[in-house]
Amino acid sequence: MKKFKNTSEIEPYDGIIGQQRAEKAMQFGLKMNNPAYNIYVSGNCGSGRITYTIKAIESQQIDESKIIIGTDGCGVPVHGMPLYNAALAFSKFTFTDDLQPELKSACDKIFDSMNENPEMVAGTGGFCTELIKHTNGKLIGKIGADGVYCLAVKGMDVGIAIKIEDGNMNRAVPPVVMRCLEELNVLTTSEMEALKNFRHEHLKNSLGETIGKVNAVFHLNEI
Repeated sequence: MKKFKNTSEIEPYDGIIGQQRAEKAMQFGLKMNNPAYNIYVSGNCGSGRITYTIKAIESQQIDESKIIIGTDGCGVPVHGMPLYNAALAFSKFTFTDDLQPELKSACDKIFDSMNENPEMVAGTGGFCTELIKHTNGKLIGKIGADGVYCLAVKGMDVGIAIKIEDGNMNRAVPPVVMRCLEELNVLTTSEMEALKNFRHEHLKNSLGETIGKVNAVFHLNEI
């Protein structure tokens, strides 16, 4: 054992102490050549998990400067990812029996909490709130920045990620989401009726006069 008077005499250690199994799991996961394979990292704040994860990725000849980390209004670490992976992440909420106990508990708690308290998701009357409120526990939906919207639909075991190209968060998101759910036969007739106002977005001028509306007319099997 190396003797030292204070920590300034010790060279910095890039690994993570006491987590050999976690390190092996990380190295195994990084070698999986499959875009559908995801690595889930959890731990207490200050445990070094984020730093270690970045270092582990670097060890696979991935340039750290190319790892996209965004700034979230809630202050949590946000890593950039393709829409496919965002949809895959939301799909984990739909069928949790195959997940590790800790992750299963977390996914179930999030899904149930959003359905029990939809007003906490987007406020009274918000699209996310109304969508969750009127679909009887079958899904969760959450809007993101710049026209991103993600859904998890139980029963179908599917995650959906949508991106409106121009980044508008209001004009096109609700009609597109509703169209996707309609195409997938997710909603019942009564649920569609309760959410009918979100199927079209009415456009108004500065005087508040309706001058047109946005309709979603695509078919998923043609995309």
